[in-house]
Amino acid sequence: PKGYEFGGRAGALNMDSGAHVGNKGTEMGTKPTTAGIGGALIPPEQGGCPRCGKRVYDAEKAIGCPNGLNYHKACFRCKTCGKSLDSTTLCVAKEESEIYCKADYGKKYGPKGFGFGQGAGALNMGQ
Repeated sequence: PKGYEFGGRAGALNMDSGAHVGNKGTEMGTKPTTAGIGGALIPPEQGGCPRCGKRVYDAEKAIGCPNGLNYHKACFRCKTCGKSLDSTTLCVAKEESEIYCKADYGKKYGPKGFGFGQGAGALNMGQ
């Protein structure tokens, strides 16, 4: 059929996966998760991403990367919770060369012991 806006509205959307006709998963992941072709990991010192091991080109580089480390935009996430990071929420564990959000960095490297991390309920407002 011909005509203006034929099948162009939300009523024409199809949620069928096509499995009944032999289609396999068509979702493409946007996150680099494994090493490049051949499985060769590129060390961070040579321009590789510390998270996935693939080379980081300038167009893919996340803004706000710590000194000497280059991350893909999709890999620039907290190691613990996976929260996306930027220069204001970034904390770097230099001994591990890993990046964390402020909350997880505080949990891992912050003060430990009785009275720390208890919240406002633990404050003593007495005399």
